[in-house]
Amino acid sequence: MSMSSAIVPKVLSDKNYENWKVWLKSYLLGQGLWDIVDGSEAKPIGAGLNAWRKNNGKALHAIQMSCGSDMLTHIREIESAKDAWDRLATVHAHASGARKGFLEAELRACKQGTCTISEYARKVKDICDQLEAIGVRKDNDTRVAIIVENLRPEFDAMRVLVQKNKPTMEEAVSLFLHEEALLERRKLESNNEVKDMSNEAFFSAARGNDHIDTVSTKEQDDGDKKAENIKEALCVIMDQVNTANNQWFIDSACSNHMTPREDIFISTEPFTDAFGVITGDNTRLEIKWRGDIALHKSNGGIQHLSNVLYLPKLCKNLMSVGQLVDQGYNVVFNENGCEILKEGNGTLVATGKKVGRLFALTMLHFSSTKMDSSPNVTILWHKRMGHCNLQRLKDMSMKKLATGSPTISYIEKHICDA
Repeated sequence: MSMSSAIVPKVLSDKNYENWKVWLKSYLLGQGLWDIVDGSEAKPIGAGLNAWRKNNGKALHAIQMSCGSDMLTHIREIESAKDAWDRLATVHAHASGARKGFLEAELRACKQGTCTISEYARKVKDICDQLEAIGVRKDNDTRVAIIVENLRPEFDAMRVLVQKNKPTMEEAVSLFLHEEALLERRKLESNNEVKDMSNEAFFSAARGNDHIDTVSTKEQDDGDKKAENIKEALCVIMDQVNTANNQWFIDSACSNHMTPREDIFISTEPFTDAFGVITGDNTRLEIKWRGDIALHKSNGGIQHLSNVLYLPKLCKNLMSVGQLVDQGYNVVFNENGCEILKEGNGTLVATGKKVGRLFALTMLHFSSTKMDSSPNVTILWHKRMGHCNLQRLKDMSMKKLATGSPTISYIEKHICDA
């Protein structure tokens, strides 16, 4: 064991003066030498001079042995323990000003980025400890506020909770570690869910029946046709669950369909609402606009879903149970998931799987109801059959060559866009 480690835990450097002076003062007090260093015991004349010189030498030796090589150069020629102590204080007073500015700037720029919660908290603590070592104390609330302010967006919900309850630094880090683990688990479950769904033959028996082309709102006059449109929109959503960003969740507390995806809107209209959307943790999310979205299927089909809110800061795509009910569906939740049933006849339209406490759309079931004969349907089946000649399509319909096909009308003025 070195002599310096017997006096102080760490030798003096340009980063630990505040701690070092506390350690060394305690040692000098224990050795009965502090009065020499702080000037309380002045250098005597005559009697007692030899005893003072001996104690001064011991104190000066302790100071020298507890300095690093860079710090020792400042007191190498000094023979008084008090002068050596005062000199080191002056040196660090000048150095600490510049270092304080550097560390404060580093603390302001400190963000979580790609760090884990543990790495980020350690980084903030290290900078605060260095500031404290030069006399700038950051209390608990300040340290917590710094961590909370610069977390990644996925911790927003926990950020609000911490800001309201003002926990200690250790408690706050523990809460964020728990949230981090929960988010990782949800991400893993979501990825596994997507893989499971991508391996299922969702529509193997009815793949041709889910190719719904764009239908204008004006042409959807009766309730049955509106309900069918919503069902097909759900079908399209299910075709998009190959990525987490496209996954949709059925939400009974959601007042309106809503999405954070700006790119899928095909038409918008202003939506003025001073309150926006209030989430479960009382966070207010701004509604940018309301409009129709185009859902693109893997096989090229497109379906519109109307009256969808755009919230840039929303984390998930949400399907509103209330809007589904308004369109003629019943939604039943249980411990295994949920079911969407056609009101009246109870036909099962869709199912959702329970993922944690969320219900993700997973499977659709098609009814055997025929589609009505309209120009839109005729063009739709024209595309389904590989842009078949319309006269041949009409003949095929009349001879019932395709099970479940509607009565096809011939449109003389139609020009195929293919």
